[in-house]
Amino acid sequence: MSLRRFLVASSLILSPVAAISLQSAAFAQTATDTIQIGGSVSASVSITSTTTQYASDLPLSTGGVENNLKIADLVVTTNFGAATITATSTNNGTLLNNDNPDDSLQYELDIVGDGGQANNFNNLSNFSRQAEGDLDLYIKFTNPSTPRKGIYTDTITLTVSDE
Repeated sequence: MSLRRFLVASSLILSPVAAISLQSAAFAQTATDTIQIGGSVSASVSITSTTTQYASDLPLSTGGVENNLKIADLVVTTNFGAATITATSTNNGTLLNNDNPDDSLQYELDIVGDGGQANNFNNLSNFSRQAEGDLDLYIKFTNPSTPRKGIYTDTITLTVSDE
């Protein structure tokens, strides 16, 4: 009988606790909210060049020869993939004779992957390439049949962008 009294006594004690627990659960409330998170990374692009011996010593003396020469090693680094590379020059893609500016020599450029074959030359007014990584810059020109004495120069500027 003492076990029965214990169970009755226990149920009397536990009933109010259970009732309080059930009442608390019946009145429980929840709320939610969202937080939008994010950030941005700006485009990053750089170009470095290392000229070859031909950049400052183009073979201009032999008449009528077509030249296709590597003039620089390039490294284009981006955080977005291939960059757009454009070229301009001081003399608009022309080697000018410093002694006689009427003597000039038009040239075209191409940029290919490191060790690649240059075969898509363009003058500077139409020059644009999509590229990244290790690259080679080539120049193509044909010497006049009778090259004129003088020092021929131009300065090429390469620009890279994320456009």
